[in-house]
Amino acid sequence: MTLDEALMLFKSKKAPVYLYTIGGLGDGDCWGIEHGEDGSWTVYFSERGARRNPRLFATEADAVAYFVSKVDGLMREYTGHGMN
Repeated sequence: MTLDEALMLFKSKKAPVYLYTIGGLGDGDCWGIEHGEDGSWTVYFSERGARRNPRLFATEADAVAYFVSKVDGLMREYTGHGMN
């Protein structure tokens, strides 16, 4: 899955936009994903203006799969239902 496909999934499943951020820190506690200049991908938890528990990936597909699973978990926690 690509990042664009993940964003379409989030929209179709009505994932609140406050649960994720793309390319930078979010306004609150949320999951983030960034594509590095070196081609790597980083997924992290954005909390209080810092990147917590960053995890590096070599491919977009692997990073997006992890990112989607984390956003799904946070959605379940905050709303009581996930994207499945």
